[in-house]
Amino acid sequence: MHIICHAYSKATLFFCAGSIAYVTGTRKISALRGLGKTLPLTATAFFVGLLSVTGVPPLACFWSKFMILSGAMRLPSPLGPLIVIFILCETLVSFGWMLYIAQKIFLGAPLGAVEVPADPPWPMDSTLIILMIGCLVAPLVGMPLVQLMGK
Repeated sequence: MHIICHAYSKATLFFCAGSIAYVTGTRKISALRGLGKTLPLTATAFFVGLLSVTGVPPLACFWSKFMILSGAMRLPSPLGPLIVIFILCETLVSFGWMLYIAQKIFLGAPLGAVEVPADPPWPMDSTLIILMIGCLVAPLVGMPLVQLMGK
C-alpha cells in the first residue's frame, strides 16, 4: 500500500517541479520566489504532494505510514519502537525541509530574476489535478489490496 500512496505523492511533486521548470525556464531554486500567485494550481499541487508524502492526514501516505508504524510496534523485540522512532524522525525532518523549500518557491515576493510568461499548458494542469485526486484516493485502493493479501 505504501508503494501506491508514495507513488502518487512523489509523482505530484515531480510533476510540479517539471511544470515550474517548463514555465520559468530554470531549475535553480535560488532564482524562484513568489510563484504561488502566478502558478496557483502548481503551488496547490506541490503543497498537497508535500503534505501527502510526509504523512499528514487524511492524505495518502498517512494511512500507509500508520500501517507500517503499527506493524513495527507489534514486533516482539525492542527493534519495533526503534523503527517507529526512526520513521517519525525522518518524517519530521522531511516535512520541515520540504516546507522550507515550498515557502521559498511559492510564498513571498517574486525576485524578478525569472519571468513567468504564462500558465502551464492544460495537459500539465490536468495531470496535476489527477495526481492530487490520487493523493486522496490512493488509500481507498490500497487498503482493500492489503486486506486481500492478509487473507
